[in-house]
Amino acid sequence: MDPHFQVLRLRTQVYFSTLRELPEQQKQEPVDIVTASNFNHLVDDLSSFAPSIESALPAKIDIASLKQEPVSYRVLEELESEILDLMPEMRS
Repeated sequence: MDPHFQVLRLRTQVYFSTLRELPEQQKQEPVDIVTASNFNHLVDDLSSFAPSIESALPAKIDIASLKQEPVSYRVLEELESEILDLMPEMRS
């Protein structure tokens, strides 16, 4: 398996496992800039690694408008299966 893919798979799994482990109360709260930025980097890296899935990936978070249009941790958590379904080999 490609070592870059292995690192990307691990990053994806760690990112979403971190979201799953949050307390239920926090999952309802808006994400912070760091979490949004990390999500955006993950989407960028996935589309760079597999350009064929770029159009099917979730949209990146508009960090500039987070205060007006907040995104909850729960919304990000729910994107895990959508992302992993695009790259079935990412499931372990």
